[in-house]
Amino acid sequence: MAFNIYTISRCGQELFTVDIIFTVLDLVFLGLRFWALRFSRRKFQPDDFFALFAFVAKSVLTGAAIWGTWNGLGKHITELNLDQLTVQVKLLLISEFTYLTGTACVKLTMLFLYHRIYTTPVFRRWNYGAIAFVALYFISFIPVFLTNCIPLSQYWDPKPTGWCRDTLIFDNATVAANLLLDFAVLILPLPVLWRLQMSIRDKLTVTSMFSIGLVTIALVSWRFGVTLKTRDSPDWTRSLCKVGEIASLEIHLGIIGVCIPTLGPLFNAYISPALHKMGITKSTSTSKSGGKNLYLETIGGSTLNKRSRKYTELSESVDHIISRDDDSIKLTPTVDGRVVAECTSRPINATRTPDHGPGRIHVQRDIEAQYHPKKVDYFEE
Repeated sequence: MAFNIYTISRCGQELFTVDIIFTVLDLVFLGLRFWALRFSRRKFQPDDFFALFAFVAKSVLTGAAIWGTWNGLGKHITELNLDQLTVQVKLLLISEFTYLTGTACVKLTMLFLYHRIYTTPVFRRWNYGAIAFVALYFISFIPVFLTNCIPLSQYWDPKPTGWCRDTLIFDNATVAANLLLDFAVLILPLPVLWRLQMSIRDKLTVTSMFSIGLVTIALVSWRFGVTLKTRDSPDWTRSLCKVGEIASLEIHLGIIGVCIPTLGPLFNAYISPALHKMGITKSTSTSKSGGKNLYLETIGGSTLNKRSRKYTELSESVDHIISRDDDSIKLTPTVDGRVVAECTSRPINATRTPDHGPGRIHVQRDIEAQYHPKKVDYFEE
């Protein structure tokens, strides 16, 4: 019998349409992600692996959902025969594992991306804690799902000797843990992000890339409400379809959301010049004097030809940064200091040195540091 979308339920049609459209979008954004990886010549990182694994888990869930809609998902339970009911119960079990795997991998993708972008020790400690909680979330619920029914076939082939427990508590715990972790992943980078030396416009632009997490949180909350509302309904095959539709949107948007922050190299190479030609944005490739600049440290760029140093002391023996008659300034390593180097062939007059002549490259380094008198005595009396 040929597949006909009009023979399935209305909710099944919606689920089928959502899965097909967003699967294509997932593939597009994953393709762009790995194009950016190749373009910037960076190595394959853990966040790339988890992004792929999230898509694999969602693809399995999509296949199971299509199988379920073909067998009556979204229809009233009284309209289904025994074979179709067996399929629905198996679909319920598959969806538990694939949803858990997909959501955990989406969170780990973003957290490992944070690990690459933000290198400050304090932030990384918080980030490691979040990674540990996500791993615990995944590991702890696997045995729960495997032991909901003993034996596992009791789901679809009940026997007098087998048993199943009420899964309401564990279903609610899964959604609640997922909601809290989504919120933690969303707000984790914001304090560091807003301390960066960027304009308000740039901060809002970067923050908006993470705001897709708000949509995910809204979907999880919606799913939680639908689950509670329909949990005690005997017509569970109809309500399961709506829950599946919301869960599919959540994972699809999560995959797209974790790919967007990695597309910086492609945006800078193709989109930004096009916007400049149309007069939408101003070029940032030239200085006020018209000289072309090369910034050695960029966000979302390649790691080639990039060096970073950690300074613990600034003295007269280091680049003549200070000129004092007394002892040098002792600095305790902090997470707030950084060195940004700018190279240009034609520096502006304010930074031009007497020995700067034609054919030479001017290098200017800006050193940012913070003084914390309550933490350590920098100056000895």
